[in-house]
Amino acid sequence: MLVFWIILGVLILFIIGFTIAVFLISFYNANDKDTTYAILTGEDYDPFQEGIRALIDEAVKLPYESVYVTSYDGLKLFGRLFLRKEGSPVHIEFHGYRGLGIKDFSGGMTLPLSLDHNVLLIDHRACGGSEGHVITYGIRERRDVLSWIGFVKERFGKDTPIYLEGISMGAATVLMASDLVTEEDVAGIWADCPYSDPFKINSLVASHMVKIPHFCDPFIILAGALFAHINIFSASPLKSVKNAKVPIRIIHGTADHFVPFEMSVEMEKANPDTVKLVPVEGAPHGLSFLKDKEGYRAAYYEFMRETEKR
Repeated sequence: MLVFWIILGVLILFIIGFTIAVFLISFYNANDKDTTYAILTGEDYDPFQEGIRALIDEAVKLPYESVYVTSYDGLKLFGRLFLRKEGSPVHIEFHGYRGLGIKDFSGGMTLPLSLDHNVLLIDHRACGGSEGHVITYGIRERRDVLSWIGFVKERFGKDTPIYLEGISMGAATVLMASDLVTEEDVAGIWADCPYSDPFKINSLVASHMVKIPHFCDPFIILAGALFAHINIFSASPLKSVKNAKVPIRIIHGTADHFVPFEMSVEMEKANPDTVKLVPVEGAPHGLSFLKDKEGYRAAYYEFMRETEKR
């Protein structure tokens, strides 16, 4: 009998310990270091290192106004406001997982600025200048999108055209907010390499990057519930875009080895009247802009023209 209780105790300790480890790997961000120039390395990213660094160098030189909102759950969230022209549309841009706005959108922000549009570059909760230590893959962050929309309306007026833009987790986040906003709130949504489901992307990254086998997937659910305090199945980009009314343009590299290109194909099929997918041949994750600047710009400006006419 004693052996049984010892084995049970060891098993419980293992489950708790492993769940904490999964939480720290997947959901927790210490957010105690400046990661502006923390550029990913590897076969996909090394050829683009110089280009990425050059874009960041230019972005950090631009003057901005520091702005803040308070999230629905009491966190102070930080953003950089780049003002170009009074009365112009405002583009709210959301960066990727454990990223920074000024890094992840160092290239993307040049597009609205080139149109003399204003840009609000935010740092997600638990990232950069924003408070918090828990990342929820868009589940809580989608409600932060509404807070930033409210800020823009209060600052610039209710009739100011607003665009939501995101890359990677930021793209998934704005898509998860797509069924929470109307065409009166948002003129259009631009999503670069989004995932379609928070649980699925966690499982994929755990198995491919951290080499955690799929039979450990329940620990992702458990870590989310116990320590991140979320139901990881409660929301997803795929669920949201099915009911979205705001025009959505997804752009995704076909050589994305991090977030499968097929996830964006699935989302386009879920609502083809609203969601349009632009594939970028041979582009790795988050690098469509650098892989094909001309094609990326053309698709972006076309989307702006289409949505401005609405």
